[in-house]
Amino acid sequence: MKPLSGAKLELLENLVHANSALFHRLRAAGDEIHGRDGLTAGMREILAGLRRNGPQTLPQMARARSVSRQYIQAVVSRLRRRGLVETTPNPTDRRSTLVRLSAAGDQMLEAMGQREADLLRQLPLEVSKKELRGAVAVLERIRAAFQQPEWVQLVRRSAER
Repeated sequence: MKPLSGAKLELLENLVHANSALFHRLRAAGDEIHGRDGLTAGMREILAGLRRNGPQTLPQMARARSVSRQYIQAVVSRLRRRGLVETTPNPTDRRSTLVRLSAAGDQMLEAMGQREADLLRQLPLEVSKKELRGAVAVLERIRAAFQQPEWVQLVRRSAER
């Protein structure tokens, strides 16, 4: 595969910047929408990840988010104190417990999802289903490229310089 350059590189850079700006706006909107629940964006993401992927270990959650295990441990501890997640023995590794969504956590996510859907229905956005499918596909391909072992190693070597 040849490196990106010229107009294609510039367009990818524009997409990365637009995606970053959208991420920050969505995070702020989530805080506004769900502020009364007292859940941070990180807490909401952990709950949503457990719903999407089922029970996981702390290291699995940390790797999926490119954050430290200690950060995940702190977030999970807060969620556990609120009764939104539970820990269970891990049948494949006695040293690492599994974290799963509790019934209360599932109900919280359901209420949050309903609030978000109600607001998204009112979003003044003129875009076709085809355009949305294409955008999702491109973002998924870019994310996958960022996760390629070769690229991860390149980033690590660059950071060591």
